[in-house]
Amino acid sequence: MSGISHRLCQYIEPVMTFLQTIPQIGYILILLVWFHSTTALILIVFLMLVPVFYFNAFQGILHIDSDLQDIIQLYHHSFFYNLRYAYLPLIQGYIQSAIQTTLPLSFKAGVMAEIFVSTQYGIGKKLYYARVQIDMVGIFAWILWMVIIVFVMTKLSDLWIHYLQRKKHSL
Repeated sequence: MSGISHRLCQYIEPVMTFLQTIPQIGYILILLVWFHSTTALILIVFLMLVPVFYFNAFQGILHIDSDLQDIIQLYHHSFFYNLRYAYLPLIQGYIQSAIQTTLPLSFKAGVMAEIFVSTQYGIGKKLYYARVQIDMVGIFAWILWMVIIVFVMTKLSDLWIHYLQRKKHSL
């Protein structure tokens, strides 16, 4: 929305830039003090992903051809109509890029947060136990599992995006 409204951009962009510059460990430590472990874990991942989606969508809207912008405004549809039928299809590639960027990032951040949150189950907990026991084989094994899981998640998201694109083109 801030790509459409210059005034909104002036308020949101500094907040997103600030959120983007906070180190992951900073989110983890601050949110663990303020919230329960599960809530903190969800907020950590959310706060890390929002700026990536924001900046990708913002750049997508900025790169819409000015002639298309003029046509969108010429028809005087509601904001939500324009968002659904004009802007989202035009910035679809930017959104797909954000998904492909944030999917592995969210998984890695979630595992890192699990180490500090002390969840009952999860790869982060297993990595923590392996570190405490100085089990290098266990650490490498869990890291290998993380690589495999992220690889499979990325490939599944690619298949899903291609499926949606084929479905859109067949309509």
